[in-house]
Amino acid sequence: MIALYYLADVEFTSESSITRKIQLQGVDYVSLLVAWLNELLYLHESENLAFNQFTILHLDAHSLEAEVNGAGRVMSRHKAKREIKGDRLKDELELEGISIRAGSMSGLAEEAPQAYKDVSRVVNVVSQARIARKVARLHPVAVVKG
Repeated sequence: MIALYYLADVEFTSESSITRKIQLQGVDYVSLLVAWLNELLYLHESENLAFNQFTILHLDAHSLEAEVNGAGRVMSRHKAKREIKGDRLKDELELEGISIRAGSMSGLAEEAPQAYKDVSRVVNVVSQARIARKVARLHPVAVVKG
């Protein structure tokens, strides 16, 4: 798993550390393994999380309980709010033609593009690994942060 994240250029830092508890049921060890891998892939795709530490809390032929630690962002929300000025970010994005509606400028700062991994690099790695193929390039037109 670490090799796949290395290929995708995922950086793990203590500041962006995330812990999740995973509980799974299965009919045997093989079904638990499939469920485990599916859960890790789901968390990676849906929440942009990558894990580098795995602690098995319980395992038998019908259930698995584990705690996983890793990273999802290049910069934590706290660090983004400290380092990025929301009003300046709003101006920059609007100059690029992106409409902004935010409940607060600090809330906007924590979702700044630079707080996340470069999506083009991630897409290229996934494409080169033949996990998926590129079909379109999307450009943001609006940001709503409430």
